[in-house]
Amino acid sequence: VEPISPLPLGADVTLTLDEDLRGKEGNLPMGEPWSLFYETYGDFVLDTTSCYSTPYGGCSPTGGFHLEFSNPVKWRDAIAHMRITPAVELPAEPLWAEVDQSATIFVSVELRPDTTYSVEVDAELRDVFGQTLSGNRHGSFKIGSFAPMANLDFSGTVLEA
Repeated sequence: VEPISPLPLGADVTLTLDEDLRGKEGNLPMGEPWSLFYETYGDFVLDTTSCYSTPYGGCSPTGGFHLEFSNPVKWRDAIAHMRITPAVELPAEPLWAEVDQSATIFVSVELRPDTTYSVEVDAELRDVFGQTLSGNRHGSFKIGSFAPMANLDFSGTVLEA
Protein backbone atom coordinates (compact mmCIF):
# COMPACT_ATOMS: atom_id res chain seq x y z
CA VAL A 1 0.00 0.00 0.00
CA GLU A 2 1.40 3.37 -0.98
CA PRO A 3 -0.26 6.76 -0.34
CA ILE A 4 -1.32 8.82 -3.36
CA SER A 5 0.37 11.90 -1.88
CA PRO A 6 2.76 12.48 1.06
CA LEU A 7 1.10 12.16 4.44
CA PRO A 8 1.05 15.31 6.64
CA LEU A 9 3.36 15.62 9.66
CA GLY A 10 1.92 14.55 13.01
CA ALA A 11 -1.33 13.26 11.51
CA ASP A 12 -3.58 10.48 12.80
CA VAL A 13 -4.00 8.00 9.95
CA THR A 14 -6.35 5.07 9.52
CA LEU A 15 -5.66 2.46 6.86
CA THR A 16 -8.76 0.36 6.21
CA LEU A 17 -8.86 -2.72 4.03
CA ASP A 18 -12.28 -3.57 2.58
CA GLU A 19 -13.98 -6.86 3.41
CA ASP A 20 -13.97 -7.74 -0.32
CA LEU A 21 -10.15 -7.73 -0.55
CA ARG A 22 -8.84 -11.01 -1.92
CA GLY A 23 -5.37 -12.38 -1.33
CA LYS A 24 -2.89 -13.33 -4.05
CA GLU A 25 -3.61 -17.00 -3.41
CA GLY A 26 -7.14 -18.29 -3.14
CA ASN A 27 -10.40 -16.64 -4.04
CA LEU A 28 -11.99 -16.03 -0.63
CA PRO A 29 -12.45 -12.40 0.44
CA MET A 30 -11.38 -11.12 3.89
CA GLY A 31 -15.00 -11.25 5.02
CA GLU A 32 -14.80 -8.21 7.28
CA PRO A 33 -12.93 -4.90 7.09
CA TRP A 34 -9.58 -4.54 8.86
CA SER A 35 -8.15 -1.22 10.10
CA LEU A 36 -4.75 -0.05 11.25
CA PHE A 37 -4.44 3.18 13.21
CA TYR A 38 -1.12 5.06 13.43
CA GLU A 39 0.38 8.54 13.63
CA THR A 40 2.93 10.00 11.24
CA TYR A 41 6.05 11.58 12.71
CA GLY A 42 5.77 15.27 13.54
CA ASP A 43 8.09 18.25 13.70
CA PHE A 44 11.47 17.55 15.27
CA VAL A 45 11.69 19.37 18.62
CA LEU A 46 13.45 19.05 21.98
CA ASP A 47 10.66 18.19 24.40
CA THR A 48 12.53 18.08 27.74
CA THR A 49 15.94 18.10 29.35
CA SER A 50 15.92 16.25 32.64
CA CYS A 51 17.71 14.09 35.18
CA TYR A 52 16.76 11.72 38.00
CA SER A 53 15.75 13.66 41.09
CA THR A 54 16.75 12.74 44.62
CA PRO A 55 15.43 13.80 48.03
CA TYR A 56 18.59 15.93 48.48
CA GLY A 57 17.58 19.05 46.57
CA GLY A 58 17.83 18.20 42.88
CA CYS A 59 19.24 15.45 40.72
CA SER A 60 21.96 12.97 41.54
CA PRO A 61 25.54 14.12 40.79
CA THR A 62 26.27 10.60 39.54
CA GLY A 63 23.10 10.02 37.52
CA GLY A 64 23.82 11.94 34.31
CA PHE A 65 20.95 13.51 32.39
CA HIS A 66 18.76 12.85 29.39
CA LEU A 67 17.17 14.69 26.50
CA GLU A 68 13.71 13.82 25.20
CA PHE A 69 13.11 14.60 21.52
CA SER A 70 9.86 14.30 19.58
CA ASN A 71 11.47 11.95 17.02
CA PRO A 72 14.32 9.44 17.13
CA VAL A 73 17.87 10.70 16.70
CA LYS A 74 21.23 8.92 16.70
CA TRP A 75 23.15 9.22 19.99
CA ARG A 76 26.35 10.21 18.19
CA ASP A 77 24.59 13.04 16.34
CA ALA A 78 22.91 14.37 19.50
CA ILE A 79 26.22 14.47 21.42
CA ALA A 80 27.98 16.19 18.50
CA HIS A 81 25.38 18.99 18.43
CA MET A 82 25.12 19.50 22.21
CA ARG A 83 26.72 22.21 24.39
CA ILE A 84 26.60 22.02 28.19
CA THR A 85 27.28 24.90 30.57
CA PRO A 86 29.22 24.65 32.86
CA ALA A 87 31.34 22.48 30.58
CA VAL A 88 31.25 18.72 31.12
CA GLU A 89 33.46 16.10 29.53
CA LEU A 90 31.05 14.00 27.51
CA PRO A 91 31.35 10.22 27.70
CA ALA A 92 33.32 8.16 25.23
CA GLU A 93 31.18 7.04 22.37
CA PRO A 94 29.45 3.73 23.08
CA LEU A 95 29.82 0.97 20.49
CA TRP A 96 26.16 1.26 19.52
CA ALA A 97 26.26 5.02 18.81
CA GLU A 98 26.34 4.69 15.02
CA VAL A 99 23.30 2.46 14.72
CA ASP A 100 21.30 3.15 17.87
CA GLN A 101 18.50 5.64 17.56
CA SER A 102 16.04 6.81 20.14
CA ALA A 103 13.88 9.79 21.03
CA THR A 104 15.51 9.65 24.49
CA ILE A 105 19.25 10.31 24.65
CA PHE A 106 20.90 9.31 27.94
CA VAL A 107 24.19 11.04 28.77
CA SER A 108 26.04 9.25 31.56
CA VAL A 109 28.42 11.77 33.16
CA GLU A 110 29.59 12.83 36.61
CA LEU A 111 28.16 16.26 37.47
CA ARG A 112 29.07 18.80 40.12
CA PRO A 113 26.81 18.87 43.19
CA ASP A 114 24.70 21.97 43.86
CA THR A 115 25.07 23.20 40.27
CA THR A 116 22.52 24.19 37.64
CA TYR A 117 23.41 23.01 34.15
CA SER A 118 22.22 24.46 30.87
CA VAL A 119 22.04 22.38 27.70
CA GLU A 120 21.75 23.78 24.19
CA VAL A 121 21.30 21.69 21.06
CA ASP A 122 22.16 23.47 17.82
CA ALA A 123 19.61 23.67 15.02
CA GLU A 124 21.75 21.55 12.68
CA LEU A 125 20.84 18.32 14.51
CA ARG A 126 18.74 16.05 12.28
CA ASP A 127 16.32 13.32 13.29
CA VAL A 128 16.32 9.92 11.57
CA PHE A 129 13.80 11.31 9.05
CA GLY A 130 16.20 14.10 7.97
CA GLN A 131 14.38 17.01 9.65
CA THR A 132 16.40 19.71 11.43
CA LEU A 133 15.61 20.66 15.01
CA SER A 134 13.05 23.44 15.41
CA GLY A 135 11.52 25.33 18.29
CA ASN A 136 13.09 25.51 21.73
CA ARG A 137 16.60 24.08 21.76
CA HIS A 138 17.51 24.89 25.38
CA GLY A 139 16.98 23.12 28.67
CA SER A 140 18.35 23.11 32.19
CA PHE A 141 18.45 20.96 35.28
CA LYS A 142 19.63 21.35 38.90
CA ILE A 143 22.04 18.92 40.51
CA GLY A 144 21.59 18.44 44.25
CA SER A 145 23.95 17.22 46.94
CA PHE A 146 25.46 13.78 47.31
CA ALA A 147 23.44 11.46 49.52
CA PRO A 148 24.81 11.37 53.07
CA MET A 149 26.84 8.29 53.91
CA ALA A 150 29.43 7.06 56.37
CA ASN A 151 31.93 4.22 56.11
CA LEU A 152 33.29 2.71 59.31
CA ASP A 153 36.43 0.62 58.95
CA PHE A 154 36.27 -2.10 61.59
CA SER A 155 35.99 -5.85 61.77
CA GLY A 156 34.06 -8.02 64.14
CA THR A 157 30.54 -7.86 65.42
CA VAL A 158 30.91 -5.38 68.30
CA LEU A 159 31.86 -1.73 68.08
CA GLU A 160 33.19 -0.59 71.48
CA ALA A 161 32.45 2.91 72.69
